[in-house]
Amino acid sequence: SIYMFLFHLSQVPLTPVIDDLDELPGARTLIGEILSTGPDTYQKKSSNVSQIASLLRLVSELLDGASSVVDIGAGKALYTRAIYEMGKRRIPTIALDNRKGGKDDEFYDPL
Repeated sequence: SIYMFLFHLSQVPLTPVIDDLDELPGARTLIGEILSTGPDTYQKKSSNVSQIASLLRLVSELLDGASSVVDIGAGKALYTRAIYEMGKRRIPTIALDNRKGGKDDEFYDPL
C-alpha cells in the first residue's frame, strides 16, 4: 500500500547532493519547448519553471537505466512531461493524479 511505501521511504537516509537552485543544463530550453506547444497555464510562472529545472537535475541522475518513472508528487503535469521528454520518449513516465487526460491535453504524450 502507499502507506507502507511512504514508511519505507521515510527510513532511507537522504542527503542533499546539490544546491536546491542548481538546474539541469538545458532544462529551461526543454521546459520552454513543452510550454510553447501547450495551454496557457500557471505552470509558466518563473518560480515554477525554476523549481522544475532544479528537480530535473536530480532526476537526470536516476534516469540512466530506468525502465519507467512514476511521479507521485506535486500535481505538476509539466514536470512529468519534462521527465518524459528528457528520456527522449523512450522511458514510460506516469503521473499518478486524478486529472482526466485526453487528446486535447498537451502535457500528455501527443502521439
